[in-house]
This record gives sequence, structure tokens and C-alpha cells, in this order.
Amino acid sequence: MIRTKFVARSLGFALIFFLFLQAAPLNAQRRAPDFWISNLAPNSKRFNTRQGPHLYVISFFFVGCPPCVKEMPELYKMMTSEFPNVPLLFIDSSEEDTPATIQAFVERLEIPIDYVYHDVFRNIARKFMGNELKFPTIIGVYKQGIIFEYGGLEEETAQTIRHKLRVLLDAS
Repeated sequence: MIRTKFVARSLGFALIFFLFLQAAPLNAQRRAPDFWISNLAPNSKRFNTRQGPHLYVISFFFVGCPPCVKEMPELYKMMTSEFPNVPLLFIDSSEEDTPATIQAFVERLEIPIDYVYHDVFRNIARKFMGNELKFPTIIGVYKQGIIFEYGGLEEETAQTIRHKLRVLLDAS
């Protein structure tokens, strides 16, 4: 009889704990920081989050990042073919990289320079990631909230990003 009460109480506490976890997700949405940055294109287009779109995707990288070489072309193809109206920003966050080395890198990956930005002092990267910079990092922002953040673009991650973007675009 005592053992049955103990088991019942334990199950009750486990159920309450489970419900608590469901009510308070561990990865609650963070607010995205405001920033502005100019791309490396000759006509230098400025991206400003205060004046800009409600939905955009950022990929932080640096020249010579081996995982970036794989991820960047895949992300570019996915975004431009499936979500052409969602801005995509490839932001180089290396103090060592120069506009010339960045341009040569993205040309090799067949990514137009219009999509490429240089965060010379890592200000934007630090606003999003703090002092723990990880490359590549893909971040999705909707109405100033971070809706996803991934380190790289595996197939499962790409499917999740597609789903989240479709849901948001269908709702608007």
C-alpha cells in the first residue's frame, strides 16, 4: 500500500514536471538586435533592420571556413529558388578578411556579391552570438525575434528552415 502511494506520487510529480517543461520551452525566442550594414556590391545596397523587412535570414561565415564552403551554396540555392522574397545576407565576420578576399571566395562559390556583407569589427556577429562566435551560423529573424539558429545546413536543418519560413509566409 505504501509502495503504491509512493509510485502514484512519483508519477504525479513527473507529470507536473513534464507539463512545466512544455509550458516553458528551453529555447524561448530571443529578440534580434537592430543593425545596418552595406553589401560589397559596387552599387552598395544598405540593409537596415529598422527600415527593412520583417523576415530575413543571415549566414555568418569567414573566408576559408571549410563547412561554409559546403553550406553557403546550398543555402543560396534554397533561398533564391524557394524563398526569393526573403532577404538573405551572407555576413563575413572576420577582421582578417578583406573585401577582395571575400569577393574571390564567394565568386568561387558562385554566390552574387549583392548577397555578401562584411562585418569588419564583428559587431553584428557579437550582437547575435555574444563572444562565442561559431561559423557557419544560420539565423532566421521574424518581426525582431530569432526564429531559428543553426550551425550549418544539414538536410534535416534545411527541412526545418523550409517549414518555418513557409508557415510564416503562408500566415502573412
